[in-house]
Amino acid sequence: MVIIIGHHGTSRENVPKILDSGFKVSIGEEQWFGEGVYFFEDDPVEAKNWAIKIKGFVRNWAVLKARIEANNVLDITKGREWNVFIGIRKRIAEANKEKGHKNKVINDVVAINLMCQQFTRTTGETIDVVKAGLNAPGYQWTDAVTNIPRMQYQVCVKNVDCISDVVEEAV
Repeated sequence: MVIIIGHHGTSRENVPKILDSGFKVSIGEEQWFGEGVYFFEDDPVEAKNWAIKIKGFVRNWAVLKARIEANNVLDITKGREWNVFIGIRKRIAEANKEKGHKNKVINDVVAINLMCQQFTRTTGETIDVVKAGLNAPGYQWTDAVTNIPRMQYQVCVKNVDCISDVVEEAV
């Protein structure tokens, strides 16, 4: 079992609903890692920034902290999974080149969904959590300054039964 501490940025008005009824699953083809509940891995500041800058909860933001206990994690930050992901992404990009389809987020989701489906076919189980690193938006860096990009580590919880111990976090 893998234990992840996740931080979720939201509006203050959503906090009682989430604490009472649980998280709402994000759906639609524009979700970074597919359908699920999204968290920043052990990073309340990123969750706060997301709630303010991306969702626009400038004055009424809140951050929730949760324990995520997952048996099956697709961790694209690891070499083996990254290599499989990139191989699938290259094939998708080639197939879509002829169609003129260039949406990277959708192509990423298709690749992740294929990896999850392959895992299920192979093991008979499902992926509980997808984890990946993304370049943090709004941070400029160049090789002249550093080789280390500003990263965010996000998790998409596909099995909401993995989420427990949700509390509001002071940031």
